[in-house]
Amino acid sequence: MQAYTAVREDGDDGWAPIRIRVSAEDMHDPSRHCTAAGDLRIDYDGRAITCEADDVLTEERRSIILRQTLPAAIQLHSERLSVRPVTRPVVIPHTGLGLCKNFTIPQKHHTAGVAGTDVILYANIFPTSGLTAWASRCVRMDDGRPFAAAVNFAPRHVAATSRNVRVAAHELGHALGFAETPFSLFHMISEVPN
Repeated sequence: MQAYTAVREDGDDGWAPIRIRVSAEDMHDPSRHCTAAGDLRIDYDGRAITCEADDVLTEERRSIILRQTLPAAIQLHSERLSVRPVTRPVVIPHTGLGLCKNFTIPQKHHTAGVAGTDVILYANIFPTSGLTAWASRCVRMDDGRPFAAAVNFAPRHVAATSRNVRVAAHELGHALGFAETPFSLFHMISEVPN
């Protein structure tokens, strides 16, 4: 298999590898994840859940996601995707955040904005029903490009495996706009008659 580069390497064309940052405030706030079996928490759909032993966010699980899985998944995208870099801080609004409204967004992201990145991910490790992970776009820039997204990992599925890196990369792809709805929005889908 041969890989081809669609942009010049000299950087004179205005394109650069995508920069993705992670904000994991919820992984450090005991009220935003399961700390023990029997904990009562509200999930992202507003339903009350009772945490089970496999739902507990341990230091090992947090380390696997923040030091291994997410960095490897982000690297897969940054090695393959070039963008015109965002050159100014982007202020995250207080409204219209979709699933991001259920994640802790640092106050400075709402005031001074987020600088030095092309995408910000708000990440957590919280129980899900059956899924290993999910991600959702939350904030788009004026040109429609995704800027902020939420990503969540099910604690019971966290493991330092290449499969989980691929799952994370897949979900980040959705957060970056690789899905049918954004493709339709940008008129990237057409029907070809047989």
